[in-house]
Amino acid sequence: MDPQLDEKNFTISFEEDLFTLVESEGIYRARSIFKSREAAAEAHPERNLADPEYLVTEVEISNSYLSATFSTIQPLDDRKSLLILDIACHPAPGRRFVNATLTWRISSVPTSPTLGTVKSTPPIRQPKVVTIAPQHSVGGWTEEQTKLMWGLSAPVEVGFGGASVGLTPSTERETQKAIMHAMTIIGTIRSGGARATWTVEENKSSQRGIPSHFQLAIVVDHSGSFLSDMDIKAELGGGLWPTFLQAKKGRSENSLQRAIDVETWKCGEVLWQPGEQGWKKYVAGLTGEISGVVQEFTQTVARP
Repeated sequence: MDPQLDEKNFTISFEEDLFTLVESEGIYRARSIFKSREAAAEAHPERNLADPEYLVTEVEISNSYLSATFSTIQPLDDRKSLLILDIACHPAPGRRFVNATLTWRISSVPTSPTLGTVKSTPPIRQPKVVTIAPQHSVGGWTEEQTKLMWGLSAPVEVGFGGASVGLTPSTERETQKAIMHAMTIIGTIRSGGARATWTVEENKSSQRGIPSHFQLAIVVDHSGSFLSDMDIKAELGGGLWPTFLQAKKGRSENSLQRAIDVETWKCGEVLWQPGEQGWKKYVAGLTGEISGVVQEFTQTVARP
């Protein structure tokens, strides 16, 4: 060892604080790569399923993104409630969402067993889905083809000096419109109202993908709180091979299940007229389209 160099002794100690990095007076405190169970519990406390969390899930794979968010939870007449989900499908550049299958399950909140004498209680009415929207929705766009035909007409004029011929240019415009189906949404109620399933599929001939934003709605007949659970699968095309996306967990690594108390979770605007016929007419008119999402560019396309 070179006697010219100063020799220093360092003491290394580990502590549970993950974000502490201190170096002073020859003592180096390194960050620990482990965290105690107590510290982990404080950082990620267990979430109560009854607490409102409107973002049900968001999942990203290869820069393609899918999310499901509650936009409307409103009580209706006769112990019914309307729930609307906003689905966002954002494909990566060069990719598109070919199809998606979404299953929405409704069930009772489990009750803990009570101690002591068992009392006879009336059976709890199981929540069930009684109405869904859309049931069958077809989205499309219009392609317009215009043909402009030029021609020359030669009218013959007869006068005292004889006949004369003049050429007059003429034009004729022919427009053809073709309406093509961009996608379809088909929904059904299954298992006696325990679940509702929608399939969203692009037009295979056009290969334009499914909408980037659409809505799904259910009307639940219930008494008190109920459990809402989701199962979302999607297929991405446009690459060398298809990519499959499945939402299994929520944003905080929790399940997609929610215990919904409508009075606590209530959100969204009331857009229907009062009474049973009001909300029935509103739900029947839901096509899945979200207004104000698609905007057309009005700027003139520059030609070289």
